[in-house]
This record gives sequence, C-alpha cells and structure tokens, in this order.
Amino acid sequence: MKLFIFLSAYFRSYTRKNWSRKKIIRHQDKRITKMVKCVSRRSHFYRELWKGKSKFSDFPIISKSEMMSHFSSINSLGLSKERAFKIAIEGESTRNFDSQYKDVSIGLSSGTSGNRGLFLASKKEQALWAGSILEKILTTSLLRKNSIALFLRANNKLYETLRSKRLQFFYFDLQRPFEELFSELEEKKPKIIVAPPSLLRMLVEAKLQYKPEKIISCAETLDRIDEEIISRYFKMQVDQIYQCTEGFLATTCHHGTLHVNEDLVRIEKEYIDESSGRFLPIITDLYRETQPIIRYRLNDVLVEKKTACQCGSHYMALEKVEGRCDDVLYFKKLDGSTEPIFPDFIRREIIFNNESISDYQVVQTSIDELDVFVEPSIDITTNLEQFFFKKGFQIPKINTVLQPIHRDQKDKKRRIQRGSNV
Repeated sequence: MKLFIFLSAYFRSYTRKNWSRKKIIRHQDKRITKMVKCVSRRSHFYRELWKGKSKFSDFPIISKSEMMSHFSSINSLGLSKERAFKIAIEGESTRNFDSQYKDVSIGLSSGTSGNRGLFLASKKEQALWAGSILEKILTTSLLRKNSIALFLRANNKLYETLRSKRLQFFYFDLQRPFEELFSELEEKKPKIIVAPPSLLRMLVEAKLQYKPEKIISCAETLDRIDEEIISRYFKMQVDQIYQCTEGFLATTCHHGTLHVNEDLVRIEKEYIDESSGRFLPIITDLYRETQPIIRYRLNDVLVEKKTACQCGSHYMALEKVEGRCDDVLYFKKLDGSTEPIFPDFIRREIIFNNESISDYQVVQTSIDELDVFVEPSIDITTNLEQFFFKKGFQIPKINTVLQPIHRDQKDKKRRIQRGSNV
C-alpha cells in the first residue's frame, strides 16, 4: 500500500508540472472541499468550527500557539498533547525514531523560535510526501540508480522501507560528531546531498573530495554568502527545499527560483510590506488529515517574485525566504517611534561592506543595542551607523564580538535574530 501511494504521488507530481494557473486553482478547490468534509468528521476542533459555516474562508487563521493549545482536539486520533510529547521526547532521547501511536509517526519540530511543536503523520501521508519530494529532487528517473544523503536532526523510517537496488538513502544524524559524518560521506559518495547550509559550509571548509551531482539546502535560510561559497566550491547551483512541520512548501526549479508546491498546499498571503512583496504565508495542506493544517499562519517572512520565472511554471514563485518574524529587528526612529528593519537590509550592509567577509551573525539584544560577529574580523561599525542614520533611526550601540553567537551543529543557524528581551 505504501509503495503504491509513493509511486502514485511521484508520477502525479511529474504530470502536474505544466499545469495552468486555472488548473492549479481548480485542483486546490477540489482538494479543500474533500479535505474539509473529512476533517470536520474526524477532528473535534474543526467539527465545532465548521458548524454554521459554508465557505472555506470562514475558517479562522490559527498560529503555532493555538495549534499546540488545541492539539488534543485538532488531531483526528484524539491523541493528547501530553502523551504525544512523551512518545516524541523518548524517540529524541534514544535516537530511535520508530515512535508511533496507532500506526502514526510522532515527532518534535526543532523549535527555533523557542517553542517546540508536535507533528503527526500517518504512513499514507508519509508515503505521499516522500513520492512528491523525490520527484522534485532526483537528478534522473526513479527507474535509474539514485543515492541520497540526508543530513537531518531526526530520521524518517519511511526512507528505509523504500530503499531498493535503485534507490538508496543514507541518514546522517546531526547529533553525531562532524568528523564521523564527513568520513562516512566520503566513503558512501551519494549522488545527492540534502543538508542545512551551515553543514554544507562545513563540508566546503573540510574540503570534501568527491563531487555530488546535486546539492540541496534545507532547514535553514540560505544566506547569499553561504550560497556563493558552496556553489563556487561544488561548481553547481545550490538548490533549495523549503519545508517545515506544517508542510512541504517549495522547491527550486532549474532556473534557481523557489516555487511553492501548490499541488500540495495552498498559500494565502498576509502582507507585512506589500510594496516590497514581503508576506507571512497562511498555509493549508491539501492532503493532511491526521493533523490538519488549515489556514495556519507560519512565522516566516517570504518575498514574492514580481516577474514570471523563465522556467514557465505557473506555481507561485518566491524571490526568497527572508527568515522568521523573530529575525525582524525593531529600532527607535528619531521621533521616538519604533519601526521594523527587515533582515535583508542588515545582510546587504554587511555583505557589501567587504567582499572578504565569509561569515557573520547579528543579534539584537535590546531596542538600542546590537551584538555583531564578522569573520574575518573587520570593523563594520561605521557602515552600520551610517545605515541607521540614513534611514532616520537613532543609532544603536554596536558591540563587536570575537566569536560566533549561539553556534551549535545540531541547532538551526540564524545569522540575524531578535533577542527574546526585545
């Protein structure tokens, strides 16, 4: 059954590539109607919400905190949040990711915003996800030999069940020492490497000898500095997978543009700066029923692409994933009011300051103070002060720090972030 679902998802993804915009919307409407009927029967939370409503837009927008507050009544299993956490934490501590409840896998999100999340996925949903993602990342047909290295915080046992003579998965646990991971990678030489950009940078710095056929960045925001260094070393485009607990959201086309996987999810835009195309995505997963994701506001800042992509796809195109809302900094203007500064403005000031800069981190510690790390050690204080002055902000105190801030191999790397006290 799993293999059939996996293959069906793979070939459906392939045939949907050239859909027109009209066909994409028609497909989404059809899936939403079917999904809402199912979820309103199986989920107590949505059954109550659906009473007296007739339109999908009547569903309220929910956030992560609301998802976790109502977790027990949202999921269609009636599984309590407390029991789910217990099962998931046990899997994390033992590194045995077979943890299940009624044939449903349970896992923890990485919680980069400081709040851990839970996710549930049935075997059917996992097989559908795997088929869709493989169709989008493989360099050759599924019928030819493929090998993929997955650098992940937590393993997905579904990959092992799909392993065959033609398709091999190598799981690299990010909890293990980098030296072990590097040695094993050199030995196995997979065709495709899927890893966070911070780990891909470590492979460059360790001078990985063999060259894969494809490099895919995932789990963290792909910074321009990282992208250029990784691309230059491996002599290829760095593709991206934009995925989170809430869904498999977007993948890179051969022109390097991130396209939303609109055959799997619908994204509504909640603009935070319409002139620049910055928005928060409101996600509806078109296939998940075990833990429904309906009009879920994701805490990420996306930037829409204003022009059509040359690849010809009618799927929504993104200029970039700029980062989390937590990465938007707030400072005082000269008149005393407080306004946001998007992380891309800070990135640009640092990157364009000196071409030799290979790494940096910025943490806003208070409304009028920044900690800044730059490698190699270059004084960029004057440039940042001029930037704030030109923008009409009160110039914050800029502290130069001599080592990376909050750097841990198993955690997601965030180059620009707002401290919890701001």
